[in-house]
Amino acid sequence: MTFQEMESTLQRVTDNLVVQGEMLDRLDRRVEDLAGAIHDLYTVTDRLAKVSETHNQRLLQMVEIMEAHEQRLVRVEDQQAVMLGALTSLLQRMDAFIQGIQKGDGNPPGKT
Repeated sequence: MTFQEMESTLQRVTDNLVVQGEMLDRLDRRVEDLAGAIHDLYTVTDRLAKVSETHNQRLLQMVEIMEAHEQRLVRVEDQQAVMLGALTSLLQRMDAFIQGIQKGDGNPPGKT
C-alpha cells in the first residue's frame, strides 16, 4: 500500500467519522426534543389530574347540596301536609259554627 493510498484511506475514515458525528449530533437533538415533549406531556397530564380532582370535589359538593335540598323538600312537604290538615280542620269548624248560627230561623243571634 502506497503512502497516497494510506492517505486516501485515512481521509475516507475521517470523512466517515465526521458523518457519523453529525448523525449522532442530529440523533442527540431529536432525543432532547423527545425528552422535552415527554416532559411537557407529564406536565399537562399532572395539570389534567389536578383539574379532574377539582371537578370531582365540586361534583361531590353538588351531590351533598342536592341531598340537603331533597331533605328540605321532604320537610316542606311534611309541613304542607300538616298545614293542609289544620286548614281542613279549621274550615270544618267554621262550617259547623256557621251552621250552628243559622239553626232556627236562619238569623244570627241578637237579631230579632
